[in-house]
Amino acid sequence: MPGAVLAQDGPTVSGTVTDSESGESLPGVNIQVVGTQIGTTTGADGTYEVTVPSENSTLRFSFVGFNTQTVDVNGRTTIDVALEPSTLTGEEVVVVGYSEQRRADLTGSVQVVDTESLEQISSGQISDKLQGNAAGVSVISSGQPGQEPQIRIRGINTFGNNTPLFVVDGVSTQSINNLNPNDIASLQVLKDASAASIYGARAANGVVIIETKQGEGDLSVNVNSSVGVSQQPDEDPWNIASPQQHAELERLALCNSGSDLEHPQYTFNGCDGNVELPNYILPAGADEANEDNYFLIPQYTDAS
Repeated sequence: MPGAVLAQDGPTVSGTVTDSESGESLPGVNIQVVGTQIGTTTGADGTYEVTVPSENSTLRFSFVGFNTQTVDVNGRTTIDVALEPSTLTGEEVVVVGYSEQRRADLTGSVQVVDTESLEQISSGQISDKLQGNAAGVSVISSGQPGQEPQIRIRGINTFGNNTPLFVVDGVSTQSINNLNPNDIASLQVLKDASAASIYGARAANGVVIIETKQGEGDLSVNVNSSVGVSQQPDEDPWNIASPQQHAELERLALCNSGSDLEHPQYTFNGCDGNVELPNYILPAGADEANEDNYFLIPQYTDAS
């Protein structure tokens, strides 16, 4: 049933308030006669009834999430109104703790990361994508495959744990290593002490607030791929010494240091003579008396 109305001398206006997009009735819509204290609300079926002071009165229809609309009575007794939903793009609103603020009202203590720029970076970890995209945020990576990079907000604050607090869809966590970067809808970084008023001591190292994409509309599939090629050059990439060159290097070291030309593996014929390589490899600590029992390999010859 519509809300109660103060009795007035004038025509009674009634009608239905609906959503202009879906066509569904809207219960609880505020209806007020402009310039007076007369008003009512729509019932569960979206209908209303109000007695206006005169046939030239103006009605104001307002509801949360919809644009306010004013309609002149002009002697009519039935007025149906379709309210248009109010739209607000995601780039204009930033989630800060338990509230939302307009992006234009934010100060430098809140850093909003452009999610479109994150998609241009080929990485499976959100931490790597943050490097260079958020002022005052540094990412330290060890280079180990699969190792989660360390995020530091405004440097190192303590000798203990410097990891910031991550809040994913309102749930606090200490790691986002398993979060798919393609699922991020928005990302904000709280960098100053004001975050402690919301999250307490856990926000001492900063807070990273992440909202993920929610399922809506028709099913869509997005595919991102990257291809890399690693090829060995035709020439020897290692450029290491041959066994003969290694033996000559051992002799040169002994000659330059004035040591005796003795080696368990090679035979040196003076500092200017040739170097003889054995036909076998003598393992360290093996018994030289049993050299004949070792596995023999062909003597290496330098192809050059």
